[in-house]
Amino acid sequence: MNVRYLLILFVITITITSIFAKVYQTKDEVLKKYFSDSVIEKKVLFLSNDEVKIVQNISKTKLNSKLFIYYVVYNKNNEKKYVSIESCIVKTKPVIIMVVINNKAEIENVEVLAFYEPEEHLPSKKWFELFKNKKLNDNLQVKKDIDAISGATFTTKAITNQIRVILAIYETMILKK
Repeated sequence: MNVRYLLILFVITITITSIFAKVYQTKDEVLKKYFSDSVIEKKVLFLSNDEVKIVQNISKTKLNSKLFIYYVVYNKNNEKKYVSIESCIVKTKPVIIMVVINNKAEIENVEVLAFYEPEEHLPSKKWFELFKNKKLNDNLQVKKDIDAISGATFTTKAITNQIRVILAIYETMILKK
């Protein structure tokens, strides 16, 4: 009898989760959309324990993984941009974002690729534009340079923190190479 109820609960949970899950575009689709005429190189970093501590100290955010994958994009003029596609947990479900960083260590673009929380918690495109031309500093936080959104507090903090981590890795591990 208990197994039957657990099975029903499991099916309901999967159904509810899939109702909220929304994949807007895949990694390949977004890279092709923005960089179709560019050369893209995939890079992989494995951070040491010391590097993790440095990144966490600079970003003021806990790192969830020692593995960091990013892309170096060369346009026709051989100018470089750096792209990171990362996920972070909002409450209990992930959001996957793409962050484009220019050669001045400024954010050029932030875009959501997938969002698994209820859609009403997803910030607008206008909110994501707040990151444009920003660098990592103490003001790159919710309630400072980045507006808080009523009803989406967990989302805005999770995304902002993930962007801080990406910028910290970029500044400490990628720029110094």
